[in-house]
Amino acid sequence: MKKTINILFLLFVFANTNAQKDSLFTDIFIKPEIGYGFILEQRDVIAYNVKGHIPSFKISVGKSTFGDKDWQQRFRFPDLGFGYYYADLQNPNVLGTVNAVYFFIDIPYIRKENFSFNYNFEIGASRLSKKFNIVDNYENTAIGSHFNAYINLGFSIKIKLSDRFIFANTLNFTHYSNAKSNRPNLGLNVINITSGVQYYLSPQIKQRIKTPNKERDFRNIYTTNYSLGLQSNSPPNGDKFFCSSLNFNYQRVLKNKRMSIGTGLDFFYNDAINSNLNSGEDSVYYGNIYNFRTGTHLSYNLLFSKVVFTMQAGIYTFSKWKEIEIIYNRFGLIYQATERFTMHVTLKTHLVKADYLELGVGYIISKK
Repeated sequence: MKKTINILFLLFVFANTNAQKDSLFTDIFIKPEIGYGFILEQRDVIAYNVKGHIPSFKISVGKSTFGDKDWQQRFRFPDLGFGYYYADLQNPNVLGTVNAVYFFIDIPYIRKENFSFNYNFEIGASRLSKKFNIVDNYENTAIGSHFNAYINLGFSIKIKLSDRFIFANTLNFTHYSNAKSNRPNLGLNVINITSGVQYYLSPQIKQRIKTPNKERDFRNIYTTNYSLGLQSNSPPNGDKFFCSSLNFNYQRVLKNKRMSIGTGLDFFYNDAINSNLNSGEDSVYYGNIYNFRTGTHLSYNLLFSKVVFTMQAGIYTFSKWKEIEIIYNRFGLIYQATERFTMHVTLKTHLVKADYLELGVGYIISKK
């Protein structure tokens, strides 16, 4: 931890020295934050391992946008960047500590000259020093792997103190999990408040651009996507099973062009279902038809130029396995790599219960 802070300090000194001579650092900021919070005790087995409040530290490097692209104007000139996160989970023998790296976007909901109310998303990878082990860490029923996803949703108040300093106070909802790639995977959820200062390496003198939208005015988007994933079944360190899905989607871009709403059809295949059913003591054999499910979903999407943040909620319309939850969800990112092809990473869940992580590609059938 000390080595990391020393390295970041040296980078800060180097960048700040060169900022006086090089316009490369214009609009670049460094933002250290300290936090204090608690683990959400969503299960008794989680509550048993909570021993105290959670101190944390963040440092991020970002760039303010000024409307050079149309989507920046539509989202009220957000900040973009990457960062490092550390937290002590206050149970060194069972939960340990967390280190994470992430990308972020910080979007003003209300922006005034010296004040803003923002919402922000952070997504990246985390490493927890402790995980479940049947021999020497069987009490950790929250996390079954060292490497996990890091997801954070924050709501912040920012106050401009000068051309270089902005004070920020943020309420954060942080989640670590492996998307059911390893059992156990109850995940850990931390709620905390962070305070910090956003320091610009050069004084903010650039003016925000406000021009008419120059992007093509299309309103209807038709796409198809194919995804692959892996799911781990009980017990811990059990077998992993192949999952896939094919879907067809329609989106309607709203007039503000910041978002779209849509609907779609889903076709799922999951080897883990058949394995679960045939692991019982009865003599009934359940065929592969049980691995297939279909569904229909509604979607809400935030449109950041070539990057889309999607949220979906659907209902299974066909499933031979009647015990499964009827509602499913997706959350994730879609990147438009070319005029027609996309790539995506999404988390499929049943409400707050992870199902599996999806990686896939898509094809834009039509935009009009």
